Amino acid sequence: VIPKPGSVAKSMITDEDFYHDGYFVIRLKGDYTDFYNKNKIKYSSSNIKNITVSLNKNGETEIKVYTSKLQGYRIATDSETICVDIGEPREIYKNIVVLDPGHGGAANGAQYFGTKEKDLNLRILYTVGKKYFNSDTSKLKVYYTRYSDEDISLDNRAAFAKKVGADLFVSLHMNAADASVRGTEVFYSVKNNSANSAGLTSQKLAEILCANLCSTIGTKNRGVKQANLVVTNKNTVPAVLIELGFMSNKDDYALLTNAEFQDKAAKTIYESLLEVFKKYPTGR
Repeated sequence: VIPKPGSVAKSMITDEDFYHDGYFVIRLKGDYTDFYNKNKIKYSSSNIKNITVSLNKNGETEIKVYTSKLQGYRIATDSETICVDIGEPREIYKNIVVLDPGHGGAANGAQYFGTKEKDLNLRILYTVGKKYFNSDTSKLKVYYTRYSDEDISLDNRAAFAKKVGADLFVSLHMNAADASVRGTEVFYSVKNNSANSAGLTSQKLAEILCANLCSTIGTKNRGVKQANLVVTNKNTVPAVLIELGFMSNKDDYALLTNAEFQDKAAKTIYESLLEVFKKYPTGR
C-alpha cells in the first residue's frame, strides 16, 4: 500500500516491469521524495525484498519494488492510496505472451548492407513495439526474452514461457538467402502442436500471424512451414517463429529498415495476438 500525495492524479502514475532485473517501478510525475520520507510504504508479501524511493533525471519519483522471484502485479488507486496487488503472473494477468527478439549480444544473426538482424528484431518487437505490447496489461501481458542487446541461449528462451506462465510464444527473426528470394514465412514445430485448453495449436497461431502480416504489411506470403527449431520445438505452449522478410533482398531490406513499416509490423503482431485470445480465450 503506497500513500498517494493529494496532488497526484491517476494520469500522473505510470509503471514499468524490469522482470529480468528483479524489480518493477512505479513513477509519479514530480518530486515526492520528502513525502515518502514522512509517509512510509507498507507491504505484506513475503516475495518483496525491498522498496526504494528516488528522483530520476526526468523529475519523476520512482518507487522500485524488488522481488525475490518474478511476480505479476496490478495497480489500483483511490484518493489516498496506490494499491499494488502482487502474485504469480497467471493469478494477475488474463493473457500472457512471451515475445522473443531473435539473436543478440555476440550473435548478430544475418548481416546485410551494414545492418544486423539482432538489431531489427529488437527494434520492431521492443523499441517500437512496446508502445503497443505494454499499453494495456488487462488485454495482454508481454514478457520479453530480452529487452537489451544480449544473447540468450535457445533453451532458455524456450523455457522462459513456462517460467512466466505464458499462454503462447512468438519469436521474431529476419531471413537470408539468394538475393532474389523475398517474403514472410512463419514456422512451427509438429512436435509442439498439441491444442491447449482453449483449442489453440502452434499451427493455428502461425496461420493467423502469417495471414495478417502479409495482408497488412504487404510482403509476399511464403506461407506457414514446419521446422524443429529449438524455440518452437522445446516450448511448453503454442509457439511460432516469424521470418519477417529477407535482409538479403533489396526490396525486403528497404521495408525492414523503414520506420513506418516497422511500426506497422509491430502493431499487426499485437492486434493479431488480441485476435488469437478472442478466438481462443484462456478462461482466466
